Amino acid sequence: EKQDKEDASFRATLRLRHPSTRASSISTAPYTTTKIFMPVAKTSRKSGHVGASSIVLTDDQKENIRYHVHLLLAERVYPTTEQILNRILGDDPNFPIRSVTVLWRWMKKLGFAYKKTSKVIVPLDSPFNMAARARYFAKISELRNNGTLIFWQDETWCNQNEEKTFIWADRDTGAGRLRQSTGKGKRLAISALMSPSGFHASSIDIFECNEDHNMNSAHFLIWIDRTASLLRKELGNISLLSFSLLFFGLGKGTKIILVIDNATWHSRLTNDTTPPKRSWRKEAIIRWLKSHNIVVPEKAVKAELLEIALDNLPPKKYEIDEAAKKYNVGILR
Repeated sequence: EKQDKEDASFRATLRLRHPSTRASSISTAPYTTTKIFMPVAKTSRKSGHVGASSIVLTDDQKENIRYHVHLLLAERVYPTTEQILNRILGDDPNFPIRSVTVLWRWMKKLGFAYKKTSKVIVPLDSPFNMAARARYFAKISELRNNGTLIFWQDETWCNQNEEKTFIWADRDTGAGRLRQSTGKGKRLAISALMSPSGFHASSIDIFECNEDHNMNSAHFLIWIDRTASLLRKELGNISLLSFSLLFFGLGKGTKIILVIDNATWHSRLTNDTTPPKRSWRKEAIIRWLKSHNIVVPEKAVKAELLEIALDNLPPKKYEIDEAAKKYNVGILR
């Protein structure tokens, strides 16, 4: 009787702890049998595959992703998944990837890696860069030997209320900070020329801009036109120049070269040398071919027309080069 009470108590405890159980019988004594209740796992409610079906890309679609990544890099723009996706959908509205997250995963599958910039190895010593660097220094040496006046151009930016990050201050009174402004204020872009004798003060351009763009092609084109005209006028009027210019014999026929980098806003092509883009309609590509006196096949598809256009591109002409050329000022990149 005592054994029966203990078994009943044990079964009650198991039922309270494990409501969903099944019983199994084991022998606890030579002439008695005890039922032990074991927990039973609930069956899964899932039936079949759950979630969206996986996206499968063709080889052409994979190449399209690679193409837009390298196109942004060629434009000297750091690619982001959002930029890449917008360009792909603009080129192909039926592209199967519609999500930035899915594009991220596919980029990893295609061999791209999202890394900190300081960890990315840049092939600065590739044959292409070595050859470009050699041509640049050879041209600079030639210009210097010819007595050409060389100016280097670059842009930078600052905030209106910008101040030093660390300063010396009185520990007791806190005196030492010269500005008591809140916020960074307006963002200002600065474009200037520098020669061996220093900054060319009369051509310095300071203007308000936003955080994304310090300069744009239209503004830079106007600045180049104004600056080239100013340089030519200054060099044409010897009596108003400094003694250093007189010493070097600079006059109206003096050669002037502006050295610039390959920023996007420096490299906008003229309308007649701008190549057709993949996003253009077929009719626009045909018009481009006809305007350049290129025979258009009758039954060619868009891809074939684009291939013909790219095989017959005219020599590149840049808008800023043409603007400076009007004043006999050259551009070196």
